[in-house]
Amino acid sequence: MSNDSITLSEKHGLNPSLTSCPICGKETGGIALMGRLKNDAEAPKHCVTSLFDLCDDCKARLDKEVLIYEMDRENNEPTGRYIFVPKDALKVEVPKGIALMDINEFKQMFEDETD
Repeated sequence: MSNDSITLSEKHGLNPSLTSCPICGKETGGIALMGRLKNDAEAPKHCVTSLFDLCDDCKARLDKEVLIYEMDRENNEPTGRYIFVPKDALKVEVPKGIALMDINEFKQMFEDETD
């Protein structure tokens, strides 16, 4: 597959998937065209395409809160854990209201040591 084309699935054509919010799972209104997947599998009905592709409800929270994702920097992947923090609780401005934080830093800041 070149950078400017999608290899079609013989069974599923463009093989579309509806994009979902990584926080709550609601649809975001987008469609991901998967094309041919491994073993010509059918695309899942829903998929998350980006940590920044939030639904309208979660985007609205960014007016007053900052979203912080826990990241495994070794594998360059999100762990699935996140937290919303009031903007006025932070000393710095976070561009677009979304930040990525290393696992160790996230644990230090947000885990209860008695757990």
